[in-house]
Amino acid sequence: RRTPRDGRAVVAWLDAHGADLCTQASARMVDGQKVVLENGDALEADTVCLSAGAWSSDLLLHSPSRNWVRPIKGQMLAYAPGESSPDTILRLGPHYLIPRKDGRILVGSTLEDVGYDTTPTAEGREVLKSAAVRMWPALRERAVEHHWSGLRPLSVSQQPLIGLHQPSGVWINAGHYRNGVTLAAGSAELLAASIMGDQIPVWAEDFKPPDCLA
Repeated sequence: RRTPRDGRAVVAWLDAHGADLCTQASARMVDGQKVVLENGDALEADTVCLSAGAWSSDLLLHSPSRNWVRPIKGQMLAYAPGESSPDTILRLGPHYLIPRKDGRILVGSTLEDVGYDTTPTAEGREVLKSAAVRMWPALRERAVEHHWSGLRPLSVSQQPLIGLHQPSGVWINAGHYRNGVTLAAGSAELLAASIMGDQIPVWAEDFKPPDCLA
């Protein structure tokens, strides 16, 4: 799966089903009845859901802390297509290697608690190249095509937060850390069921955000 493609597919589906999308606008704050944009405009709604990844802590109004979700930087590499590729995902400690159908190989990732810095580094590149060669030695002769980094949202509980934050009235879907794409569909289904008042599984109670997010 490719996260950018998933995002474009979601936007296309929403557009096709009549959603009113507000793009190219930054949010400043959310509570249970509105989203306040950086320009001061307020978008009011009966239900507000906060799902802003590593930036979620910065937006929730009724929270005594701004650290209940924090960013963890992850650098990644993409190797150019070549003759030799594995036919399955490989793992080595925190690192992994994903072969793509187009022949490219994705290698990730570093785990760096450095705030919101997303600058790829030479050190990170070498760490990933070393792990990649250990998992698949043929990569020693293959060129790195792309080197980038992103931010993973790590919650204080180190598990997703899905449900209603009572003090603010905001529904939260955040803190998925390294499993955002993997858990996206299931998390959305669980959140929708909670908002609609449907019965949710007992195990899902563990994901409810505490009233005091600290």
